[in-house]
Amino acid sequence: MHTLNNFFAHRKNQRMRVGLFLMIAVLTVGGFRLAADASGGARKTLPALKNLVSGFGNAQSPDQSAKPGRQVPGRQEKEASTPGQVAADPLPEGDLSKVAAKAAIIPFEAQSTAFPTARVILGARASRTQCKPLTKTGTNSPYTMTGTDSVSSAAYTYSSNYNYGSSNGNCPTGLGTCQLNEGKERYLDFSGTPSRDDNASYLGRTGMKKIDTGSASYGGTTSANNRCSSNSSGSITEVGVYNSVFGPELYTTPFQATAGQALSFDWAAASGGDHYEAYGFLVKLVDSNGNGDFADEDASSIAANGIHYVLSYGRSDVVGWTTSSGAIPSDGWYRFRFVTGSYDGSGGQYLGAAMYVDPQVIVGQPNVITFSMPPYLVGGATAQNTTITATASSGGLVNFTSIDTSSCTVSASTLAGGVSTATVTTPAGK
Repeated sequence: MHTLNNFFAHRKNQRMRVGLFLMIAVLTVGGFRLAADASGGARKTLPALKNLVSGFGNAQSPDQSAKPGRQVPGRQEKEASTPGQVAADPLPEGDLSKVAAKAAIIPFEAQSTAFPTARVILGARASRTQCKPLTKTGTNSPYTMTGTDSVSSAAYTYSSNYNYGSSNGNCPTGLGTCQLNEGKERYLDFSGTPSRDDNASYLGRTGMKKIDTGSASYGGTTSANNRCSSNSSGSITEVGVYNSVFGPELYTTPFQATAGQALSFDWAAASGGDHYEAYGFLVKLVDSNGNGDFADEDASSIAANGIHYVLSYGRSDVVGWTTSSGAIPSDGWYRFRFVTGSYDGSGGQYLGAAMYVDPQVIVGQPNVITFSMPPYLVGGATAQNTTITATASSGGLVNFTSIDTSSCTVSASTLAGGVSTATVTTPAGK
């Protein structure tokens, strides 16, 4: 048996003696069809094949007995080389087919002194709550809101049932339309009581995680509160905005992952005292104490030092169950971080909202494909058949196909005992 990489390398020097015969191994990995030239010819698909075969698949559960330890060798974080920085590049979108079969379900941290139910100050992590302008498209609900992430500088969109910009009450005169700007995080004087429920019911689902800001008013005056100043090129610009608060939050336990692995989760949110504003992050862990252990840091340390990628974001009065997905950006240890928040949709100095997270937070695991070397095929007077086999560490099906059916055909694969088998037929005279 040879691994996939060894198989391709071997075939560079030992071409099949069947004239124009070229066979492609098409790996169906959680729904993806990936081509690899078994004759050794150079193909553009090979780098993608190597990455996705090592990163995706019909996952098997991770070894939960393995202690989070030394970091997996991988690319350096170009997004954030300084601990605590927010990742500058947007996280690549994923595809749920990558994790549609067997997948690792990542458990959540229980409420504790290390992971308390408390108010959260996101600061720069709230990269879509920085007073920047929003545009609205659509004539009926749901509307599409578009803004620019303050860290990545990339455009982001979210769906809103609420018709932002339809009213401008409590927005200071001459400062635009407050609802058509991002919010401004309010730090100190919101008195709502944060709460967590690990067995909540919402929109037909039970056993859900619920984190609630609590509902309460906050101090000051609308004229003073509902404005935001920025200093650009030495000049101060002031815009009208409404305020947001954040917390509590949820963290999953740490897990080790490889670049390209798929991930997904379902979330929902609803207004309480006012609109919701909620973030879902993937956090790459940094060994800030230098002991090689990624499981020994509490929420405050992870929040301060981890490299954050925004996986989900929304702001409106309500949103039903929504699936967010992505891909692991680089090898390492990670946690998911979910932060509920509330946005003062009217500017009336009252806040409160809740976020729900389905505990089925999943990550696709590595899928290693192993091939047996096919025999040499020599053309003859009659058609000839030969068998090719392959196995996937996920136990899933590996498919094959031909890029030149006049030289050979390949039957559909069958799966038995974890081994995929197909028949290659070479026509007479080939």
